[in-house]
Amino acid sequence: MHLLWITGRTFGRDLCQTTQIQVANALQRRGWQVTFVAPETAETAAIVKSEGHGFISGIKISKIPGMKSLTFERALRKELPRILHDTRPDAAVCDWRGARGAWQVLERYGIGWAMVDRGPPAYRSILGRLQWLHYDRAWMKAGKHAAACFSVSKSHGEFIQKRFSLSTPITTLPAAADASTFSIVPSDSVEGMPGIDRPLKIVYHGRLDRSRNVANLVLVAEQLRNSGVDAELLMFGTGTAEKRLNRLARKFSWLTVSPKQPYSKVPEILAKMDVGTLPMGNRLVWRTSSPLKLFEYAASSMPVIATNIAAHRFEDEPEWIGLVDPNQMVDGMVRKLQSWVVDERIEELGQNARRELCDKYTWDHAVESAAEVLKNIAKSD
Repeated sequence: MHLLWITGRTFGRDLCQTTQIQVANALQRRGWQVTFVAPETAETAAIVKSEGHGFISGIKISKIPGMKSLTFERALRKELPRILHDTRPDAAVCDWRGARGAWQVLERYGIGWAMVDRGPPAYRSILGRLQWLHYDRAWMKAGKHAAACFSVSKSHGEFIQKRFSLSTPITTLPAAADASTFSIVPSDSVEGMPGIDRPLKIVYHGRLDRSRNVANLVLVAEQLRNSGVDAELLMFGTGTAEKRLNRLARKFSWLTVSPKQPYSKVPEILAKMDVGTLPMGNRLVWRTSSPLKLFEYAASSMPVIATNIAAHRFEDEPEWIGLVDPNQMVDGMVRKLQSWVVDERIEELGQNARRELCDKYTWDHAVESAAEVLKNIAKSD
């Protein structure tokens, strides 16, 4: 079966491209041929094709912030008839960013499709307000015409249904990790009991934005060291807090701040770490998310210290996720890490995290329900 995936992500430039590629890989293992329709740059086609998927050239969008989604929709209205005629997919999925430009063409050609929402707009700036306007219009104009909808979490699905009075069924398509990508063999440099025989290596990777409370992690590491637990903190990524973190890194020898790394290098870096961190607060965008990094930490045999928000809570409350009050994040993380170090549980919890990831949270697990929905959509055409 052939699936056409319409996404506003720019492959090679967007951090979130990992999800699309990994979901496509998992669907391919279930017999789907996946072809992407996305904004084109010099490197996009090569990146997508290197993963074994198709890519449709010819979609050009504006480089001006605030205009990218609008010009993506216009390009879809113009180019999608040609694309559908050439590719003849059995079904399609479409991100909310392109839905208003795609849904009428898809219906005209009799292609059943699902709306994909990986989360509402994250920022509170003027640009963020424009994104919210576009988000609402996409769901109200196009979302109600989709045969199905995919959200990243149960709370995200509930938010969509409540905000848009949606009757269309919503299926959860969460984040996950590829267990074979991440190393299970620790580096020689991490031998010994962390925090006792050697420094406890704490890591955060992703957006280094002030809104994510990333600077508080520096306080966590500093307080741990003051309490007698030898700790080091590695942060890598890019964002609004990057300059401040770099200043702190020049001040503290135990703090390392690095630029965003190629995805191919991330598993090697994480294999040398002991504990992964997720410091995000109780904002809507984090409450409704499905944190990719949590699963990457687990796949790397690391326990996770995280704020106690809906996105970080699991039904079976695994011990390898240490949840702390987001309003008392620093003290909570320090106490939890101290207890794990003193009780010598870091390695045990990391092994449990890896085991549970392999049993429940790989991409093959994540796509199970969505793959069945897409199969039904294709059969109903």
